[in-house]
Amino acid sequence: MSQLSTSCLRTDKRILAKMKELAQGGVRRLPEMRLLIHDFVCNVLFAGQPAPPRFDSRFWPSDRAVTNCIYSTRKKAKYVAEQQFLLLCFVTTLCIIYLIFQKLFLVIVVLILYYTKGATLKKRSISFPCIQRVYYTHIEQEVKLI
Repeated sequence: MSQLSTSCLRTDKRILAKMKELAQGGVRRLPEMRLLIHDFVCNVLFAGQPAPPRFDSRFWPSDRAVTNCIYSTRKKAKYVAEQQFLLLCFVTTLCIIYLIFQKLFLVIVVLILYYTKGATLKKRSISFPCIQRVYYTHIEQEVKLI
């Protein structure tokens, strides 16, 4: 192959995967990434064989390609971190709302017991699967919540 025909080829998938792995691992500087790619190409992909020529863009990506890979990997990691934070906020809000409604539900149950059964019953147990505590009301009724 001539120099012109190999300079326009896409970067090898193994090189791209290694660059993404290194960028996720914390490599942020172009010279450091170039050194690690050189080591990967010479010692892993072509171990015991002569390395491809430097103008072969399949194995020696341009500075622009390396910089773009680092940037896109960092941007994707930032996006994932933001999404995880938003999910955590959403779950926390749902838990708080659940606890508020749990307390409200308990108050409603106690009021229903109080007004429908009267204060003459001393012990009464009722089980609700969504609440996990035992409460004693002021009329000495036990509301046992599973």
